[in-house]
Amino acid sequence: MCPDKDKFKCRSKTSDDCQLESRLWESCPILCGVCEPSPPPSFVSEFGCTYVGKRPTSAKCRKMGNRGLDSSICASEGGKSGCAECVTIGETCPVMCGLCDAPCRGKRCLNGGSLNPSACVCQCPSHYQGDICQDLSCPKKDFWKCGKEPYLESRCGSDPKTVSKCPYLCGLCPVRTR
Repeated sequence: MCPDKDKFKCRSKTSDDCQLESRLWESCPILCGVCEPSPPPSFVSEFGCTYVGKRPTSAKCRKMGNRGLDSSICASEGGKSGCAECVTIGETCPVMCGLCDAPCRGKRCLNGGSLNPSACVCQCPSHYQGDICQDLSCPKKDFWKCGKEPYLESRCGSDPKTVSKCPYLCGLCPVRTR
């Protein structure tokens, strides 16, 4: 049966030594050509990217990307860089590229929430709450200046402060009927 790798002492030997030392093949079967080396391990991420090689430790993974999460340039986070770029951006997109498992068992925050990977807690934007920001929590009414400068309906799509202050005007919260 062939080992995954040769013994440590084989590092100081060359394949020529296999002809010179009569039983070297027993300790160094890969070096001596008796066994084929094991292919490096591969891992396919949930995004379909394949990583070949030994995966980093979880401590090292936490230092990659955005505290262990994929950065905004990654396709997994809405960016433009996909699996084809993993050779160059792997440490920026460690989860998408398959180098690392997603922190917090893959927990994903909804509705624009962001995951704090150290505490495995979602930081929810205004008007959302719940473990993964899944619950809409509307105020009784919009801020009194909604519909006036600077809180115009035309800014709902581009200004997060307008959406936060005016969730009814911006269509985030359903209009209440009495």
